[in-house]
Amino acid sequence: MPRLRRLEDLLPHIREGRYRLGPHAAKHMLQEGFREQDILSALLWGRLAGAWGGKRAWRLAHLLMGLSALLLFLPQGLPAALLAGALVGAGFAGVRVTGEVVMAKVIDLDVERTETRREGAYYSLVGLLGRAAGALVGLAFALLTPLFGYVSGENPGPNPEAAFRFLVAVVPGTAILLAYALTALFPHEVKE
Repeated sequence: MPRLRRLEDLLPHIREGRYRLGPHAAKHMLQEGFREQDILSALLWGRLAGAWGGKRAWRLAHLLMGLSALLLFLPQGLPAALLAGALVGAGFAGVRVTGEVVMAKVIDLDVERTETRREGAYYSLVGLLGRAAGALVGLAFALLTPLFGYVSGENPGPNPEAAFRFLVAVVPGTAILLAYALTALFPHEVKE
């Protein structure tokens, strides 16, 4: 196989299954929650943002991620859980890719309005909001005791399965669907 230097050259090989990474790299990718198909998902979201507009694709990604996160509450077996997890992953890729498209639009509009480049401030704010989300995590864990009687791994309460499902499905699904509702407030369509 010739040396592949560009992503565009690599994609057909990934799609056809002719290109695979070695076991060490594959193990690392699985531990990090990253697969070769994630590259394809990101590219598809980018194309969707180009065709539909960034805001519509951004909102769709939030909706897909939020609804599929709630689906994680339902599965009783591994195949259904894997399918729901794959949908969450596709939505997550969309939120990440289309979020960058929308952020670029915000930065461009700010430059037009103020004639000042302030990308760092915007990306710092996004980072700050991401770290502030830790408060939601703390709140979710605080709710486990009154809702499910969960105290610790040694004292999991009467229904540890429901507590786990609440943490991995209800909390993130609700937060992401709230974000979906808030994306409607973004005043600009992003179509470049």
